[in-house]
Amino acid sequence: MRPTVFASRRRVPAAVPLLLLAVAGCGQNNYHPVRGRVTFEDGTPFPQGTVILLKQDGEKLVQAQGTIQPDGTFELGVNAPKEGAPVGKYRVLINPGDMADLDAKVRSGFDRRYTDYDTSGLEFEVKPGKNEFPIQLARRGRTGR
Repeated sequence: MRPTVFASRRRVPAAVPLLLLAVAGCGQNNYHPVRGRVTFEDGTPFPQGTVILLKQDGEKLVQAQGTIQPDGTFELGVNAPKEGAPVGKYRVLINPGDMADLDAKVRSGFDRRYTDYDTSGLEFEVKPGKNEFPIQLARRGRTGR
């Protein structure tokens, strides 16, 4: 009789991860793909860092982010890379990478204002379906988007 009890106990732990995956998969219907490219005004790609979107959803904050690739492209995700983001209006900032080396990035043309939601001037609305979010950065000391 013990082998039967042992066998049924083995099936329960194996089923739990499958159940969790099924439940997690149901929530992804609320996420919509968001991808884009970060460039300077002259079309030169911004080759590193993270694009971070933030929105207030009732009392809860929702954050989506994506790593900027060497060609300037990125894809956003909330809980996992590239999974997308919920519909809504977001404020945006660019984390240029290692913040300890921000002064070197500023000297190379990255405008520090893009590192703060309040000063970046960047906003994006995620809509149902696929979303394309091109980001054009002004060089240090210039205004624009």
